Amino acid sequence: MLHTEFYIKQGLYEEAIKKLSDAISHTKDKKQKARFHFVLGQLYEQHDKEGDNKKQLSNTKKH
Repeated sequence: MLHTEFYIKQGLYEEAIKKLSDAISHTKDKKQKARFHFVLGQLYEQHDKEGDNKKQLSNTKKH
């Protein structure tokens, strides 16, 4: 998550999305995974990726 935060602060959103997606696939903690999905949904929302945003927010509710 540290890399993701760095990329977000630098405005490198595509890199942040890649790192966050990778983190989601590697974490087993449900609360952490839900948080990652939520942040990923926010990043997609900022980049007008409406379908991806809704998908990530629905994944947040699953965890």
